[in-house]
Amino acid sequence: MLRQFLYLNEDLLDQFLSQLEGGLYEEEARTSRASTDKGVGGGLGGPVRAEARRSKGAEESLSRTVRQTPSSKFDRLMSGLAASDGVRLIEDVPDDSAWSDLERSDILEIESRVSLPAVVSLLRAAQGLGSLLPVIQQLSDEPVGDQGVEALSAIQALAEGAGSKVSVIAAVSATPRYRFVAQLEPAGLLSSLDEIEGEATVVAKLRRKLREGEQLATFEFFSGQSALPAEAREEFEKAFGEQEEFARDMFVTAPAALITPIAIFR
Repeated sequence: MLRQFLYLNEDLLDQFLSQLEGGLYEEEARTSRASTDKGVGGGLGGPVRAEARRSKGAEESLSRTVRQTPSSKFDRLMSGLAASDGVRLIEDVPDDSAWSDLERSDILEIESRVSLPAVVSLLRAAQGLGSLLPVIQQLSDEPVGDQGVEALSAIQALAEGAGSKVSVIAAVSATPRYRFVAQLEPAGLLSSLDEIEGEATVVAKLRRKLREGEQLATFEFFSGQSALPAEAREEFEKAFGEQEEFARDMFVTAPAALITPIAIFR
């Protein structure tokens, strides 16, 4: 199977692969052999035909050293997991009973639709708009007022203060009410965030499923937000959740789960 990787966490890949195979190797020597036969045959006529052949064989060998890449390591991981039924394919979750069968630490292969939380898209758009503001003010018949500039500056400040990790939401393609929240490591991104959005396969380790009535924030406005005391964190998140432009997808509720992503590909 050929994959177009959009995200691949190589550090996590190495951790899991070394546990599965008992170590890691970066290169392997491969030797292939081919033989050629040259022969002369002679036949005898009559009701019984006999043939004699003299052959000379020559053997050629080709040796090469194959360097392992993140993509080939991922292939080895998936092959090893498949051989031991260690990966669960999530193509459809028809009911809550099937959802309850998922267990912590399961390795999941999720056929999903990946999206960015609305607040992430808004902040990214504001960052881009900020650099164009002087041009907009020159070209516009109605210059941007002080309030507009202040609002844009506030949004830019939020974007700059946000943590380096970006969360994405992977909804099961066939039954999108079941959702998985994944935090992406910047070093693992192999494409732009815009390219990640859409239909894709997500391979991840299940960290935990949300309890009934629990809500999970899909975005951190600053590093360490999740470490705040529960009451302070809830008040902070509630204040932003009441803003219509931030509200959509800022929180997910059950049935949903938090996952550690290994790869996203098409």
